[in-house]
Parts: sequence; structure tokens; C-alpha cells
Amino acid sequence: MAKSSHNDSRNLLLSKLSVENFDSLQPHLHRIELEAPQAVYEPNQPIRYAYFLESGMLSIVCIMEDGRTIEVSTIGREGVALGSILLPAARVPYRYITQIGGQALRIESSRLIEAAERSPELRGLIFRYVAVQLTRSMQNAACNGLHTVQQRCCRWLLTARDRCDSDEIPLTHEFLAMMLAVRRASVTDVLRPLQDAGMISSTRGRFTILDRPALEAGACECYRIVAAQQDFLLNH
Repeated sequence: MAKSSHNDSRNLLLSKLSVENFDSLQPHLHRIELEAPQAVYEPNQPIRYAYFLESGMLSIVCIMEDGRTIEVSTIGREGVALGSILLPAARVPYRYITQIGGQALRIESSRLIEAAERSPELRGLIFRYVAVQLTRSMQNAACNGLHTVQQRCCRWLLTARDRCDSDEIPLTHEFLAMMLAVRRASVTDVLRPLQDAGMISSTRGRFTILDRPALEAGACECYRIVAAQQDFLLNH
């Protein structure tokens, strides 16, 4: 696994670190490939590594006793998957799964904890991102209870598009059904109006966004609320 350098990292948090703080972290960062549907954390298991994503997307999935699942949050190249190790809490009751394959910079949890204890800058950046994740999770709870599956689908596709930096989103109907907590057959019914309106097209294992403004108009306000809070906390 290749070592990273400050210049080639596409992770937003790392790009905001001072050269001094990044240089102290850099020897412990290793670039790895994340392939869907690879799980990086399993429920209630020790967290050995943190992952600064450079591309792709992770989903944080809640698994019920009867086997049903629902996505409660996502992580892209704006942030880091680290569970709750800085709070501190060495385990989480959720599965973190690669939804869209990509690259990440992996670091041992103990190394990241030590670096955050030494660097107020790094610790502050991570905690601001944790605040973004709290907003995303709380908004997801409201969205799942108040908005239609079609609105949630539009929001999810927009979020995935932002993480991919492409209108082409590698994703199966089965995976989308799991993220939206609906039956596989229901996904087809949800997608048909979006396809008929020319917003998206769908082929086996891939979605293409054809009309982003229309898709944004079809999404609930949750997409805009989370995007605005992320911009406020991480870019200002």
C-alpha cells in the first residue's frame, strides 16, 4: 500500500491541515482500495483503523434483530470514518459498508488518537466533521419519518453524485432498496417517474443523472440543509 503525500490527497479534512500537522500524520497514512460491498466496521467490534476517504462512499447501516436494515448516514471524501474513537468509544453498534468503491487513506486508530491529542487543529477539524455527521443523522431521522420514498431517493442520488464527482453512479437496485429501507420491487416503482421525466436513466448496476436541477426540485429540503451545514462547518 502506497504512502500518501499532502499534494495528492483529495480528502477535504486532510487538505485543510497545515503542512506541519500533515507532515506529522503522513507517515502513518496508507492508501488502500475500498471495494463494494466491503465492510470496514462491523457492529460492536473493535475499531482498528480510521479511513480518510478520497473517493467513493461509505454507508453507516443500522441492522435490526429481524435482519432489516436502513442507512443512517454516509461518508465521502469530505470526511473520515472513525467510529467514536475520539469521544472515546472503541466500538459502534452499526455496520460501515462501502457503497461506492474508491480509495481511502487508512491510519491505525491509536495513531490518530495520539495525533489528535497533540494537534488542536486536527482535533478541531475532526470534531467539526463529527458535527456534520450529527446533522446528517438527525436530518435522516426526520427525512425517513416525514418525506416520501421518492423524495428520499432524489436526495440520496444527489448525495451519491456529489461523492462520485460524476453523473454516473455505480449502484444496484438491491443496494438502493437497502439504503431506502424498501422492498426491491418498490425501487422500480420509485424510479419509474424519475426516468419518465428524464431526470435519470438506469441500467444494470449503474444510474445516470440526466437533469440535476429537476432532481433537486424533486428532493426534499434535507439535501440542502445538510449541504449548507457541511459548507458552514468545513469551509468557513
